[in-house]
Amino acid sequence: MKNPIRHLLLAATLGVSAPAIAEHHQETHETSKAANTQTTLNAAADTKTQLATASKTEPPALDSEGKPAVVSSVDLPRYMGKWYEIANFPAFFQKDCAANVTADYALTDSGDVTVINACDKADGSRKVAEGLAKSVSDSNAKLKVSFLPKWLRWLPIGKGDYWVLKLDADYETVLVGSPDRKYLWILARTPSINAQTYSSYVSAAKAKGFDVSKLVKTKQTSSGD
Repeated sequence: MKNPIRHLLLAATLGVSAPAIAEHHQETHETSKAANTQTTLNAAADTKTQLATASKTEPPALDSEGKPAVVSSVDLPRYMGKWYEIANFPAFFQKDCAANVTADYALTDSGDVTVINACDKADGSRKVAEGLAKSVSDSNAKLKVSFLPKWLRWLPIGKGDYWVLKLDADYETVLVGSPDRKYLWILARTPSINAQTYSSYVSAAKAKGFDVSKLVKTKQTSSGD
């Protein structure tokens, strides 16, 4: 029993026995110890859950061939709709785009994806390009996109790689690139995203071997649909 004199003085003041005081302190100590232990266990469980969740949502940086790793799967119906370009690697086929770059995707009856890319030119006119994307992987994370005229799309040329490299669980922001790392886009469901989200996608691109110093933010003046 710790500090017996203190227990005797306290017992005299309260009108109870010293053993009762000691027992009370012991129970309080044991209760506090148990609470601390449970808190530690809960914290460990939360950390384990967070790590497990992260491992499921975050793909590795590189695949077995050293190429940028894609996400584990893409739910194409959820992926459809309008996306706003947040940033990109400048590309020759977008050299006329001055602002408000968007991409609209829609599933066809055959399971392919129609693509309508649009942007504002410097003179204020709207430039539109129509294409077709086909999934080339079971996960739907790798697609081939062609902007050739419809009657030429059967040719084995003119098809670009569209790899989904990072995608949030809500399908709100996506990192798209090519395996040769020449092309890169950050797209979102809204014309702008917060700085923290943007930074996380830039970091993911860097980890996958992209030269993020080439990223240029896209001017968006729309408030969204």
